[in-house]
Amino acid sequence: MPIVSARLRQILTGEGERTAGQRVKIVRLQQKLRELTDRNESLELQVNILRRRLNEQEEPRAASPRRPATSLTDADRRRRRITKQVEQMRAEILSLQAENLQLKAQSLNENKASTRARELQHRCDRQAEELESLRRRLAYAEAAVSEEKHARNEQGNSVTAQLTEYRAALDAARKTEKQARKFAIHVLSLYKITV
Repeated sequence: MPIVSARLRQILTGEGERTAGQRVKIVRLQQKLRELTDRNESLELQVNILRRRLNEQEEPRAASPRRPATSLTDADRRRRRITKQVEQMRAEILSLQAENLQLKAQSLNENKASTRARELQHRCDRQAEELESLRRRLAYAEAAVSEEKHARNEQGNSVTAQLTEYRAALDAARKTEKQARKFAIHVLSLYKITV
């Protein structure tokens, strides 16, 4: 029983540590998820600003097609640079969204693991209570057996004492009978009476 109890305490401690570790991991994942969401929103805002700037750059060019070549070249450079930035932002947003989904799935798995750990903890608690109940019942049964054994021993001792008394009384009676016979024979011999 002590070995089972020690093993059960060890299991409970291990499950508690695993549950605590999973909770910490879930909190970290949720925090990272919030950070990524905030960053995603910030990037989308930046993309919208860049698109607006790109549109502002393209509108004057469409309105006045006869501008100097140098001005057009500068505008093209700016447009290409902004377009490249927009594409980079889009790629980063897609990457963040994919990571966001992955973290959500991971967080869901961690929540399932945490739920499973709580179920195991509850089950271990029930088993510990059942073990304690069985231990109490065993102690009660052992006490009852010990008491019954003690009562039987006392009864046996009493019977043994009575037998000893009966034997002593029987021996005394036999001795008395033997002495009485000797006395009778002696008396008869004195009076020369034959039996």
